[in-house]
Amino acid sequence: MAKHSELSSEESEAFQNLLDSAGLTAEGIRKLLQRPDLARKWVEALEGVLGGASEVQISNEVIAPRPRITYSTTVVLQFLLRHGPAYGLQIIKGTGLRSGTVYPILHRLDEAGWVSSRREAVNPASVGRPARTHFCLTQDGRREAEAIKDKFGGVAR
Repeated sequence: MAKHSELSSEESEAFQNLLDSAGLTAEGIRKLLQRPDLARKWVEALEGVLGGASEVQISNEVIAPRPRITYSTTVVLQFLLRHGPAYGLQIIKGTGLRSGTVYPILHRLDEAGWVSSRREAVNPASVGRPARTHFCLTQDGRREAEAIKDKFGGVAR
């Protein structure tokens, strides 16, 4: 299979349309590239589509399974939904959950593509603290957070 950068602009646009119609997001592609075993299956599925297979089911579910929706997961999702992007300590203080609960949840949500994380580009010595990692709901995460808003009787924090 040719590299994406080796495709003509027409082929590149067709490839992007194929990925869009398959429902794979940029976050899903990033996760896919981290898992060669799944990437191989994806390439086979794409080849099936390109080869005229009647239908191939491709979705982000193959790449990132849905995380467990516990009370604590709901609290973290609702915090991010209400307050927007936040770093770990803000989430801990805002939710009242412990760091040993919050960070594993954020990791699972990141793996599922429900949150994205970005480490701030600062020199810890010059700011007098470690660099913070900011977490933000993705489009999928926002949709899921809205859908489970009332799962535990409306979590308010």
